Amino acid sequence: MNVSLWWFKSGAQEAIKYKPVVIVIDALRATSFIVTALALGAKYIIPVSTVDEAFKIKRENSEVLLAGEVEGDRIQGFDIGPSPLELFKVNVKGKIIVHRSTSGIQLLCTLRGYDEVYIGSFLNAKAVAEYTYRRARLLNRDIAIVLAGYRRTHFALDDFLCAGAIASYMPLDYSSLPDNILAAIHLYKAYKDKLLDIVRLSLSSRHISKLGYSRDVEYCVQLNKYDIVPFMTKANGKFIVKI
Repeated sequence: MNVSLWWFKSGAQEAIKYKPVVIVIDALRATSFIVTALALGAKYIIPVSTVDEAFKIKRENSEVLLAGEVEGDRIQGFDIGPSPLELFKVNVKGKIIVHRSTSGIQLLCTLRGYDEVYIGSFLNAKAVAEYTYRRARLLNRDIAIVLAGYRRTHFALDDFLCAGAIASYMPLDYSSLPDNILAAIHLYKAYKDKLLDIVRLSLSSRHISKLGYSRDVEYCVQLNKYDIVPFMTKANGKFIVKI
């Protein structure tokens, strides 16, 4: 089995040509938000690429919660901002959450319609690694880890480390892995006991910390807090993420 590492929407579009099992990562913060929301009992997440699309769904169903950000900060008129910590202050149990973000959700929307898409973060690293590895073996497919990056177009240290964390839980033959996955695994292993220190240096961390979300960084780097594996599917004419 091959495990490959891809970046951004363009990487996702290229990766799925090879029919892999896909893991999407936006560690700070979209995929961490999704994992947290579903762990707290949200019914499912609807990823949307635009604010207008989110408001349209809200007009159709006033019971849904709108969540997300534009360039890192909360959207006026939305019920919840981009911080996963906000989810602990709102009753999301049984709720449908419509989620828009600058990087991670845009990437997820690119993959709408693809059959094997899973959500990865530090929070569920071991769970998603073990499940997707078994799934790939069952389907006789490779695994593609696709990273959202910083503002959709730049290398993101947090995402790279998260990819390394997830891959480190897979029983892989390191002698056959591509350099980028090897680098991610070894960087993660070198810093796994001080993840917060190195992730705080990342552009993503510095950006959201300037906006007042420094506690999100501390939360999102917690390893294996949740034993769930969100995946994307279609229901009632919409692509959703559920567990």
